[in-house]
Amino acid sequence: MTDILNMQMNDSTADVEQYAVLIVDDERLARTLIEDYVSKMPMLKLVDSCANAMNAMAVMQREKIDILLTDIEMPEMTGVEFVENLPYKPSTIFTTAYSQYALEGYDLGVVDYLLKPIPFNRFVKAVNKAIERIKLLRAANVMPFQNRSQSQSQPRLDQGFQEQVQSKSLYSSESGLQSVNRSPSVEKLSDYMVIKADRKLYRVKFDDIFYVEGQQEYVTFHAKQRNITALYSLKNLEEELPKDMFIRIHRSFIVSLQYVEMVDAANVTVAGVELPIGPSYRDSVLESLSI
Repeated sequence: MTDILNMQMNDSTADVEQYAVLIVDDERLARTLIEDYVSKMPMLKLVDSCANAMNAMAVMQREKIDILLTDIEMPEMTGVEFVENLPYKPSTIFTTAYSQYALEGYDLGVVDYLLKPIPFNRFVKAVNKAIERIKLLRAANVMPFQNRSQSQSQPRLDQGFQEQVQSKSLYSSESGLQSVNRSPSVEKLSDYMVIKADRKLYRVKFDDIFYVEGQQEYVTFHAKQRNITALYSLKNLEEELPKDMFIRIHRSFIVSLQYVEMVDAANVTVAGVELPIGPSYRDSVLESLSI
């Protein structure tokens, strides 16, 4: 996917869709730095920059915010409490100097977590993730095979395949991870799942999935060839994935057993990535992995 920042900078004549940003941090220097970063990205529009959560609440009552960048350690109300009590959930990015809050971010389903001091390239990456989430949610109502008014240039599938895609994940025996732009022949429903994302269908082999990360309304499949983010419930996905191949270790993570490299009482390392074990899942995880 073309980097959003580079795309905008390289085409100054193109119309730029802007996303409303709210900054919340009790430290003036931290706010100033993020304000400067926001000003460098044409697709971002700074709505306000608040020193505390209460002022930010007032802003969100009168303004529609797309991206929220909030500190965690703040007086009166922490960033975690702030996000928990929001009337609606914008794409949220935590900014903090304390790494131990990362797990709370996972539990709240935030888009990303930035550790201060924040380098600009890391900020850009987080913003791109937030924008991708926004586009994904917007596309939910105009996904292929759901919107009958789609243009004629969009791929069309036969009715039987369409109904299967809309109801549940679909499995196929053909090899490889690929974008589907025509109706495939479904011969065997055991080795693959078809993921509907970004106006396309992707066939993903179970053996190619390292782990799945859930964040509020969507999930990200971390696979060998690429990562795919789609609107889906992690709970429903847990029921559909083969139980002899995958295990849920946290409210936000399902991992492939074959890629587990190390496990202790608090974490599981999967394909080089350390993931937390949720307290309510610890006993079943350790029992399944014979620890």
